[in-house]
Amino acid sequence: VNFTEVNEENKNVIFREVFSSIETLAFTFGNILTNFLMGDVGNDSLLRLPVSQESKSFENISVESVDSSNEKGNFSPVELDSVLLKNTDSVDLALSYAKTWSKYTKNIISWVEKKLNLELESAKNIVKLAEATRTNIGVQEFMPLQSLFTNALLSDVESSHRLQQTIAALQANKFVQPLLGRKSEMEKQRKEIKELWKQEQNKMLETETALKKAKLLCMQRQDEYEKAKSSMFRAEEEHLCSSGGLAKNLNKQLEKKRRLEEEALQKVEEANELYKVCVTSVEERRNDLENTKREILAQLRTL
Repeated sequence: VNFTEVNEENKNVIFREVFSSIETLAFTFGNILTNFLMGDVGNDSLLRLPVSQESKSFENISVESVDSSNEKGNFSPVELDSVLLKNTDSVDLALSYAKTWSKYTKNIISWVEKKLNLELESAKNIVKLAEATRTNIGVQEFMPLQSLFTNALLSDVESSHRLQQTIAALQANKFVQPLLGRKSEMEKQRKEIKELWKQEQNKMLETETALKKAKLLCMQRQDEYEKAKSSMFRAEEEHLCSSGGLAKNLNKQLEKKRRLEEEALQKVEEANELYKVCVTSVEERRNDLENTKREILAQLRTL
C-alpha cells in the first residue's frame, strides 16, 4: 500500500482490502494448522516443504528410504522382526518404547489442551473487547477512520467466533479425544501384552527349574545306585569268603542288598525318564516362547 496515495475518498476501499487480505491470510493459516492437527494435510498442502540438497520433507525421506533400503541397511517389517528376535531383551525394549510413546502422547495432549484453553480464553476476551469498543465508538460520529476500525472490530469478532468453533472441534472429535482414545487403547494393549509376556516367561522359568531339579535328581539317584552297587559287591565278596552258619546270614544280607541295588537302578531309570521328559518340555516351551515373542513384536510394531 502506498500511503501517499491514501485520501479521504479512497481510504475506506484501500484499508478494507488490506484488512480483508490480513483476515484471509489468518483464516487460511488457521485452516492449514487445523488440518495439520487433524491429520488431513495432503500432498498438495501449503505445508509441504520444498525439496533441496539441504532440506527434504519427511515424506520424501520415507520414500527414498524405502527405495534404497537395501543400500542403506534399512529393514522391512519382517526383516526388523527377524533382527529383534535375535535380541533376548527385544520384547522389553519394545514395551519400553510403547510406554515412552504413551508418556510422550500424554505430554502432547496436555500441551494442546492447555494451548487451546488459552486460545479460547483469548478469543473470548477479544470478542468482549471488540464488542465493547465497537459500542463505544459507535456513539461517536464523524471520527477519523471510524468505519475502518468498525470493520476491523467486526472482523475480530468473526475471527474469534471461528476460532472458538475450531477449538471446540479440536477438543472434541478432531484431535484431542481421538488421540486420547488411541492412547488409552494402546496403553491397554501394552499392559495386556506385558502381562502375557510375563506369564510366558514364568512358564519358561518353571520348566527350566523342573529340568534342573530333574538333573539333580538323576545325579542323586546315580550316586545312590553306585553306593548300593558297591555295597552289593562287598556283600558278594564276604559271601564267597564265608562258610557254615555265617553263610546263611550273609545270604539274607546279600539278597537284601541285591534288592536295594535293583530298586536303586529302577530309580535311576525313572529319574532318567523324568529328565528326558523335562528336556522335551523345555524345548517345546522354548519354541512356544519364541513364537509368542514373534507375535508380540509384530503386534507392538503395529500399535
